[in-house]
Amino acid sequence: MIDLAPLTGAPAQPWASAFPGGGEAGALMRANDWGSTKLGDPGDWPPALMTLVSVLLSSRQPMFVAWGEDRILLYNDAYAPMLAARHPAALGRPFFEVWPEISDAIGALMDRVFAGEPVHMNDLELTLHRNGYPEQTHFAFSYTPVPGKNGIVDGLFCACTETTFQVQAERRAANERRRQRHLLQQMPGFVAVLAGPDHVFEHVNDAYVTLAGPRAFVGLKARNVFPELTGQGFFELLDEVYRTGLPFAARAMPIHLAGETEKRFIDFLYQPIRDDDGTVTGIFAGGYDITERVRAEEALRSTERRQAFMLALGDSMREQVDPRATMQAAVDALGRHIGASRVGYGLIGSDGDTVTLETEYLDGVGALVGTYPIESFGPGNIANLRAGRTSVYADVEDDPGTAGLGLGELGIAALISVPLVRVGQLRSALYVNQRVPRVWTTDEVELVEEVASRIWDAVERARADAARRESEEQFRVFAQVMPNQVWAASADGHLYWFNDQVYAYCAAVPGELDGTAWTSIVHPDDLDAAGLAWARSVATGEVYEAEFRIRRFDAAYHWFLVRAEPILGPSGEILRWVGTNTDIEDQKRISAELRHLNETLEQRVEERTQDLLLAEDALRQAQKMEAVGQLTGGVAHDFNNLLTVIKSSTDLLKRPDLPEERRLRYVGAISDTVARAAKLTGQLLAFARRQALKPEVFDVGRSVLGVADMVGTLTGARIRIVTNLAEVACYIDADPSQFDTAIVNMAVNARDAMEGEGVLTISVAATSLVPAMRSHHAISGDFVAVSISDTGSGIAPENVERIFEPFFTTKDVGQGTGLGLSQVFGFAKQSGGEIGVESTPGVGTTFTLYLPQAADDGTTARGPEDVEPLSDGHGMQILVVEDNIDVGTFATQTLAELGYATVWAKNADEALAELATDASRFDVVFTDVVMPGMNGIDLAHEIRRRYHELPVLLASGYSHVLAKNGTYGFELLHKPYSVEQLSRTLRKVATSWQSRMPAV
Repeated sequence: MIDLAPLTGAPAQPWASAFPGGGEAGALMRANDWGSTKLGDPGDWPPALMTLVSVLLSSRQPMFVAWGEDRILLYNDAYAPMLAARHPAALGRPFFEVWPEISDAIGALMDRVFAGEPVHMNDLELTLHRNGYPEQTHFAFSYTPVPGKNGIVDGLFCACTETTFQVQAERRAANERRRQRHLLQQMPGFVAVLAGPDHVFEHVNDAYVTLAGPRAFVGLKARNVFPELTGQGFFELLDEVYRTGLPFAARAMPIHLAGETEKRFIDFLYQPIRDDDGTVTGIFAGGYDITERVRAEEALRSTERRQAFMLALGDSMREQVDPRATMQAAVDALGRHIGASRVGYGLIGSDGDTVTLETEYLDGVGALVGTYPIESFGPGNIANLRAGRTSVYADVEDDPGTAGLGLGELGIAALISVPLVRVGQLRSALYVNQRVPRVWTTDEVELVEEVASRIWDAVERARADAARRESEEQFRVFAQVMPNQVWAASADGHLYWFNDQVYAYCAAVPGELDGTAWTSIVHPDDLDAAGLAWARSVATGEVYEAEFRIRRFDAAYHWFLVRAEPILGPSGEILRWVGTNTDIEDQKRISAELRHLNETLEQRVEERTQDLLLAEDALRQAQKMEAVGQLTGGVAHDFNNLLTVIKSSTDLLKRPDLPEERRLRYVGAISDTVARAAKLTGQLLAFARRQALKPEVFDVGRSVLGVADMVGTLTGARIRIVTNLAEVACYIDADPSQFDTAIVNMAVNARDAMEGEGVLTISVAATSLVPAMRSHHAISGDFVAVSISDTGSGIAPENVERIFEPFFTTKDVGQGTGLGLSQVFGFAKQSGGEIGVESTPGVGTTFTLYLPQAADDGTTARGPEDVEPLSDGHGMQILVVEDNIDVGTFATQTLAELGYATVWAKNADEALAELATDASRFDVVFTDVVMPGMNGIDLAHEIRRRYHELPVLLASGYSHVLAKNGTYGFELLHKPYSVEQLSRTLRKVATSWQSRMPAV
């Protein structure tokens, strides 16, 4: 077998060499896109599967493999003929998706194999539908389980042979042997010895007894044994042979024995028996019963006559083009052949209660053409027909279902009626009448039934042909009278007909444009696009529509809208295409003129639009400046307050002889003020979505319960806290600290709105929709909704849209910074969520925080690590990277105070140079994030690449890189930081990194 090349255009796969040879099956395996199947890339297939595929591809015996849970089918060329029309689509599909009809027969066998039990069968009979019809087939096969890991069976290997033809041949041979034995039994030789002139039986064999039947023979005269043969000539022949001594032989002699309704036929010989003197003393009678052979020969002659009749009938009906003529030719031929008095074709009315007799053959009886109540022809007869059974009556007056109806007056003494039933309803009938009683033979009934079937098929075909001819003629007439150009194409896209308007427009003659020649009249610039669109429509069955120019008789080109619709068959297949060409030259010209006018108009509109855009830009800039002014004013106001505290405290600390208690109070004031400043900065960054988050997956309900206790402390005893948690735990991936801060900020806002008394409800629920808000569309997905509702004064409608602006507050001066809700807004946006508000003045307000739901990863949010700050650096050396002189000086001095040795680099380049000199002298690199040139993040990545054992600690007050992408796994120290925070974080970094290092 020739090995097929890979499919055209299929890329060479790295695993293609795993399927060497294998003929067509091997080529299909090499070209198949296995990555899109459940088996996956063959490079990842188990060795056992690859070995089996190699074995079956190199074998000439039919083999296949059923692999995996879905039992994916792989097979070789020798197996492909068993699949017939299912090949090659069967390759790579589940076994019972390929063979659904045998799932009941062998599903249990396969289950046994996949349970580890090999199965072998020498002869399994299956009914297959592989060529569009059911076939009885036989197979001999062995199913072998293929174990995988842990002994679990991963697949099944089968070597099989189809034995259908051998089994059928053996059965035919057996049938032939049985037939021969049957013929021998039915046509035995018989022997009898008769003595004297009275022909007395002296001997008979078993065959003779079988022929004659159980009766007494020996010692009795032949005339007494067979009285029924008197007058049939046998005794006279015996007398003649005995008298003359001449033998007598006869072939196919009819004989009528007692008790039998039909004659038998025998070949026999009467041979005289002589004594020594030559005198005839008796007769030897022998022969064979050939009744069956005679009847078979008659049946054969009858079959030959029937076949000749059916062939002539078929030819006669095919010659007719009209349904009525087809029916007439059929009933005439049947009536003459069967010798009937009347043969006709009746149509049942739509009501089912009447029958119209239309076409008849008549011989000696009157015509019955007309419409009759259907019950007129006998309730028993009609009941048979409605049930789809043929009615047969030898004498209508002898049957209670037809007697007494006066059918004899219509020339109906005997009849055969064959029904046509469609969708459970009697539609028509073929009837044969005889004007005298007639015993219809089985052959006659079967002949009428076969003719009925042929008539119905021929009539339906004639009607369909007539309808098609009428439809085509109507199409041609309509197409010729239409003012448009009309054309038709075959299913494969070849044009084969054009109306006269096409030929007149192009000055062509009929046939000149057929096939692909139509392209000669299309403008060369439009030909490629028109041809590609036409090929696409033919391939997909989509409506064809294109605009291109067609050459006129005077060589001028006009624009046409060309459109074609597919004509579909009953199964949805494309039969042909019908298209039209509509002249749109005038529309194209008018469109060009309008386009020229629009171009001028567009220019004026564009100029005006530019003026408006400049004005809008100026307005937006002014609004920006106003917003910036409001923001900077708020920031300046709050920071001036904070700086006032710091300035006053430092001035007081400079006073000599300051008591220790007051000095500690002023230092504490400075520290608290710095903390408030850091919080203010954090809220601004949160609103701007520029804070560096540390997301973790945690249970929202558990976190809310933890915050609720804190909220209760903040709100006071007169505000009742109610929590409604989801029945199933809801997880999010967010910064737990920022989440808690957001809940507290909303709770404090609710507390202030209720003026210290009311009900504050915190609810957690899963939701699949974030509603539309603030010009944003609704969002579908898996979210967790955390709602905080109060029974306070509510928010005025004009303020609802402003509550998330930084420094906007409706509280009195000194009662709030206006940054709490800004922090919630920024946190929600930066975490991929949304914050919504619903408020009714005088009733209350509900804030709802929507955050994307996350899957539980099996971890919980970590609590703060209890790492003791270093009281002594123990000589650890820190590389400090800081471009700000003040911060760098402070950091190195602080580390020195803590007992660390430091080297200070002003930028990343200096830091890398220090490390290149001797990186082993440093225990930690402490670097700022925002620096000129290479920033701290890039520096940390470079250090990790070069010195992966050296830990890095980042420090930042703000970084858009951190806000967008996070810390990349590095530890982060937020500015401003305290000495305690610096000490604790350094120890944490050094300790955690050392724990990850492998032991030496």
